[in-house]
Amino acid sequence: MNLVPALFRVSPSDFTRGFCAFVSSGSYEPMPVGGPPLIRDPIHVTVKEGSKWPDIASLSFRGWRLLLKREVVTTVLSGSQCLEAFPIVVDKMPKRLQASSVPDYCHVAIVSQIDVELENSNLGTPQVPLRYERLIPKLGSWDGSYFFTMKQFPGPTCCSMAVVELARRHCWKNFYFEPLDTNKRILRHQTNYRGVDYLGETWPPKDWYPVPPQVGRSTEEWILAYLSDDVEESSAARSAIMCLGKEAIPGLAMELDHPDLNHRMKAAQIIESLNLYERDPVDDSTAERVREVYLESPELFGKAPEKGRGSILDPVLPE
Repeated sequence: MNLVPALFRVSPSDFTRGFCAFVSSGSYEPMPVGGPPLIRDPIHVTVKEGSKWPDIASLSFRGWRLLLKREVVTTVLSGSQCLEAFPIVVDKMPKRLQASSVPDYCHVAIVSQIDVELENSNLGTPQVPLRYERLIPKLGSWDGSYFFTMKQFPGPTCCSMAVVELARRHCWKNFYFEPLDTNKRILRHQTNYRGVDYLGETWPPKDWYPVPPQVGRSTEEWILAYLSDDVEESSAARSAIMCLGKEAIPGLAMELDHPDLNHRMKAAQIIESLNLYERDPVDDSTAERVREVYLESPELFGKAPEKGRGSILDPVLPE
């Protein structure tokens, strides 16, 4: 089932080709709820890098904020009073950009916020507390604004489906849209995902979310691939197993008694990694067997986490 998301995280994509802008002068005031400072006055900007003027870019000044072309802001504001726009003046730019006229840019302040269901967002584990799996927005807290931020995580800029559809309709480029409730574990291990293909020929797109890397094979098949000597195959299988999570631990635990030491070592390493990301740690007997394999192969400790991070290796890690 191809679920259709309602809310997205929005940022510049790779198509900005290194466009990098910094504030060279301008006054500011603190932004509430831990966000970046709010700049209200016209500010002066130095563009350090870039080969073309993007529709959207990041502006660096005591944190990151969006830099948008005036036409984008005007179109958005015609449908929703969701942000405040302030003019900028580009003082300096690289020679490659001097041949073309400078677009009318604005920096924007997002004035709307939503709540996140922290209890359902699986915000990591006691060992890795910030590695949240998914951010589940409280849709009832959304006021319909096109742009907004999250109260508990004020850094990322978010938007509604309306902005995605406007970007497609007006062929705005350089936008990266990622569903707000995307599974971050899958995203970390699915390197082919480039956000929603909002300019593609097919609409709605075939996939709104990144395709889980474990799709297409059984858990047992992925474990065999991970233990193989094929480097590329093993690397792809590791990503799949990390997304399978604790479902893969019983099969991996069986490999801890394999006669081949390399098999035992690889199984022990990935079980230790999985344990850091799972709410339910591995059972005591499996944890003890992992430690025994590490002690069999002292070179593994070079890749082990630091003592005190809650790893199952803590009892045998050096101080």
